[in-house]
Amino acid sequence: MCLIIFSKTGKLPAEADFREAAKDNPDGIGVMSADGAQKFLGRKHVRRAWRYVRQLSAEGLPFGIHFRWATHGEVTRANAHPFEVPTNGALVMHNGILWTSAYATTRESDTAIFCTDVLPKILDFSHPDWKLAVTIPLDTATSY
Repeated sequence: MCLIIFSKTGKLPAEADFREAAKDNPDGIGVMSADGAQKFLGRKHVRRAWRYVRQLSAEGLPFGIHFRWATHGEVTRANAHPFEVPTNGALVMHNGILWTSAYATTRESDTAIFCTDVLPKILDFSHPDWKLAVTIPLDTATSY
């Protein structure tokens, strides 16, 4: 299963932990922060992703890192998390398999379909509390 590391303070995880997570989940690394999303795939993706996370940490920016282990959809940058919700630009990453896996193709993963086809229809993103419907409280999440 995929792995997410969230740093609400911008503190770096141990480099050995980062590299082990990438080794165990080799199908792409995605990072989201206030600067947006960056996705890393390919021969040098671990080194490039680590460099980017160190830069975010040096700037003191909170960030989330998603290490992908592909279950649906090809191993491509497009299928790496995070995904952008097209109606408002929110970024989404998660672990596990969504019910939309029944509609997944080699081109689109279950999460890609959920973010582009489902979330825009079920959530009113103009409501100030929309995030409560799709997030867990920070005090219940494991973070650095």
